Amino acid sequence: MEPNLQQRQRSLIIVWFGLLVSVGLYFALSHFQVSPTPDLTLAKSPLIIALTAMAMVLVIVSFVLKKRFLGQAVEQQNVAQVNVAYIVAWALCEASALLGLIEGLVFGYPGYYWLMLLGAVSIAIQFPRLEQLEAASIRPVNTSSF
Repeated sequence: MEPNLQQRQRSLIIVWFGLLVSVGLYFALSHFQVSPTPDLTLAKSPLIIALTAMAMVLVIVSFVLKKRFLGQAVEQQNVAQVNVAYIVAWALCEASALLGLIEGLVFGYPGYYWLMLLGAVSIAIQFPRLEQLEAASIRPVNTSSF
């Protein structure tokens, strides 16, 4: 195992943790700023439904793209592609949390925190694993079989 791979994993973990903290800060900000409207028809608003659907699609796309980028990283033996896979996936998940923040701050929708929770959980699930970096690292050629 290469020390460079461990360093890459540590860097990814720092970014991962930072994004989780930022989603927590979004929630804290919204908790003190949002004054939910008691209007129950807001949940059926086309805009709220569209934002919620968009957030869910972003989370699903994050997992699909991460899998695709990780596959390319292994195929091309490109460790840097693993970083791209995680950063893109986490950014899409954070966008889900930001859509929740928009629902809360702009529209006063009382269920805004569900999108923040969706974003935080999906980021947390996508913890950077060393095995994925190892699989994408360049393997030495075994010359003893010749």
